[in-house]
Amino acid sequence: MEQGKDSAKNRIKQSFCDLLRHKSYEDLTISDIVRNAGVARVTFYRVYGGIDDVLTSVVQECYEILRNEVFVHLAAREFDKLYEPIYRMMIAIRDDQWQYSVLRVLHVSVVAGKLEAYIYKKHKNDARNYTDKYIIASQCGIIIAILHTWCYTEYVESPEVMAAMIVDLLEKTR
Repeated sequence: MEQGKDSAKNRIKQSFCDLLRHKSYEDLTISDIVRNAGVARVTFYRVYGGIDDVLTSVVQECYEILRNEVFVHLAAREFDKLYEPIYRMMIAIRDDQWQYSVLRVLHVSVVAGKLEAYIYKKHKNDARNYTDKYIIASQCGIIIAILHTWCYTEYVESPEVMAAMIVDLLEKTR
């Protein structure tokens, strides 16, 4: 049963991200999502309470990827190790891998707000110096804002150029 629930959950998340390419978040309905995912409405409600829960789930998944690939290097101030994961992330966004599509299609404030809330929840008891926490949060904001702008301008610059620029900007925020 758990495997079927995970499959439905993934189809719903995929459907949600696919639909965001054609509809705004505000105009998206549960009927749209379940129809596109090929699941029953009751299945949707077994795994999610509403559309905002789907967004939260997608953002959490995106956060986990960012945390494992990027944030660990930010926290350790290992800027020399950031180029490769940022470059891979930009390729994934450009190639429309659904885990990153939320960064591409939603307004940056929606994603940033969700990410900030999730980061706060995960790290509110972190013993690290509060200044470091705010620096890392602002660096994450820089990454998200640049990625969103790059998507909005339809990938005019290459992922290589953009990854190098992001790393350069992050190094200046030491």
